[in-house]
Amino acid sequence: VDDSTFGVKVTVDYVSGKISLDEGYALLNDIEHCHGYKRFTVITWVAVSCAFFAVMFGATLFEFILAIFIGFGVGYLQQHLSSKNIINFFVHFICALFLGFSVMFCHFIFKAKVSVEPIIIGCIMPLLPGLAFTTAVRDAIGDELLSGISRATEALLMAVAIAAGIVIYCRRDCDLLKSFLHLRRFIMSLLLNI
Repeated sequence: VDDSTFGVKVTVDYVSGKISLDEGYALLNDIEHCHGYKRFTVITWVAVSCAFFAVMFGATLFEFILAIFIGFGVGYLQQHLSSKNIINFFVHFICALFLGFSVMFCHFIFKAKVSVEPIIIGCIMPLLPGLAFTTAVRDAIGDELLSGISRATEALLMAVAIAAGIVIYCRRDCDLLKSFLHLRRFIMSLLLNI
């Protein structure tokens, strides 16, 4: 359960009179200063989930292992860029660029041994905005149309960012060296502007 859920519970408890204002303020301060999982733990479980999602879509053992390594890279990149307070749209786009490049690099190196579809689908799964979309539907059903529309737009933009990043590198006829240089220039220019 995330911090916002605890924040809502504290607010509901205060409004219903179960806790005083000082107790609510102390609980909110505790929520603000609590720490989540360690970065390595999150990155590791992102990699494992990528690999098992790939298996769900028909990956072989070799593709499973590749999905772990690519998922580890995606998880690391997502955690690193998120810690720099970069907008989520760009974080998802850069992660999808990395994913597309990594999968096409593996396809270029291993040729017929690698089917790219299960790896791409498996490694996209942790990036997808499922929570934002679910919240949008819940808000729209609960007569909060403005919130539902804004969350649905956010989820749609995240999905477009992921799709755009993947499509750039998943052309079968792309020149791998040009793609790598393009990705490196894009990421360096983005990081230098922070």
